[in-house]
Amino acid sequence: MRAMSVRLSGGLFLLLQAALLQMFGMFDTELRQTFTISAALSGLAALAFLAAIGFFLLQHTGWLLAMAVQGLCLFLALMLYFDQGSPAVYLSMLYSIFMVLYLNSFFVQVAFRTQPTDRNGGEK
Repeated sequence: MRAMSVRLSGGLFLLLQAALLQMFGMFDTELRQTFTISAALSGLAALAFLAAIGFFLLQHTGWLLAMAVQGLCLFLALMLYFDQGSPAVYLSMLYSIFMVLYLNSFFVQVAFRTQPTDRNGGEK
């Protein structure tokens, strides 16, 4: 039962992050003028969407991709903070920190843990 709640909550958190990244790039006028930053935000939104699909399917690569997205989001947010000082960067940083803490929580780790199997296909 807990695996189902991890699937839903993690997947929904990642879908929300994908939407926020897309809106962040669309509504901030300074960022729309810079093609590389808007392309990076769109790419991160697409990766977050793929990570959400992996989370819904409870695949380990979904968790890895979600962690990679958080690292890339924090890196991009730091670059934007030192370059432009946009106040919307704080929201991105705060959400990414929340997601890193969530992805490393006990319940998420237990949900993604694989059980070792013996040679006959049963669990040990």
